[in-house]
Amino acid sequence: MQEVRGSIPRSSTTYFVESRKAAAEMQRLFCFSSPDFQSLAFCVIPTHNKQNPNETDFVEHFDHIFQRACARHGGEAALRQRIATPLCTPAELAAISDDRWLSSFTMSLFQSGFVWQVIRNKWPEFERAFFGFAPEKMLLLDEQHLERLNNDAGIVRHARKIAAVPVNARMVLELGREHGGFGAFVAQWPQDDIIGLWQQIKGQGQLLGGNIAAYGLRRLGVDTFVFTGDVSAYLRHHQVISAGLGSKKGMAEAQAAFNEWRRQSGLSFSQISKTVACSIG
Repeated sequence: MQEVRGSIPRSSTTYFVESRKAAAEMQRLFCFSSPDFQSLAFCVIPTHNKQNPNETDFVEHFDHIFQRACARHGGEAALRQRIATPLCTPAELAAISDDRWLSSFTMSLFQSGFVWQVIRNKWPEFERAFFGFAPEKMLLLDEQHLERLNNDAGIVRHARKIAAVPVNARMVLELGREHGGFGAFVAQWPQDDIIGLWQQIKGQGQLLGGNIAAYGLRRLGVDTFVFTGDVSAYLRHHQVISAGLGSKKGMAEAQAAFNEWRRQSGLSFSQISKTVACSIG
């Protein structure tokens, strides 16, 4: 298998463990059973302790996750193809117009709790009904316009989601105002705090919690992980998080883990997130 940046050289035998206790036990066993103990390596990766920042916990090294995902999905070449995600440069993100950001967030909002393909098939009608999602036009929608949208058979008629579009249009305009556009606002956001970007969008928008903002960002080429069912299950099972992913504490712990995995592997958040999902089951 091709080396992942930051991995332990495969000239030695490497065992991945999740605690000092496990490492000590394996060292004790191999000390008695192996004639060449120096050829063995035990990889224990530290992170801040959930309860006490001065203590140390451990997360699984990304090499181990990657190897398991390869084994479950047809090898490295197949996995790399599966996790490939188009990403934009900061300059490319800054060039995306505000209406495309609002369109993407709205698509994710309507897909939430619904059949995704149905929304995709209807999307040309959504674009028509919402005037191409030009944020300035969305701010002009009054009760009469909203009532008309709620009776438009070309789109999915969901009153709360339809009413959220003008609110999210205001969010896009306000966050982008000081940067020359929402894309420029996104482009300057620190890459190691993608959770913070989600929270900013959720806080100033409406109905953009959960994975809605993350999917809306990823669709336009922003590098972000997503808490899918598989990723969330992994984070809980491996005790990467000590609180719910809806909490600031849980999300901060998840962010720290993804930052560490990106440092270890050199992969994008999107690729790491998909690899984690592929590693379980």
